[in-house]
Amino acid sequence: MRDGESLVFVEVRYRGDVAHGDGSASVGPAKQAKLIRAAEQYLASHPPLARLPCRFDVIAYDRNAGDGNWLRNAFDAY
Repeated sequence: MRDGESLVFVEVRYRGDVAHGDGSASVGPAKQAKLIRAAEQYLASHPPLARLPCRFDVIAYDRNAGDGNWLRNAFDAY
């Protein structure tokens, strides 16, 4: 998605049971590494977009919450 001049890669997570934390808790280092690799591949195939500032957001929902939790700039690529 675009947010002004920034290109934003968004991971949406849902948890039906929050015993282990909300959906954002499931975006640990291994998942972040996968998302970063996917973003790198996307940017490599879309060179004009590779010049834009990028960020990674996480939107987390759980079954009991009415609204999701949007974590802007949830993690850095490097």
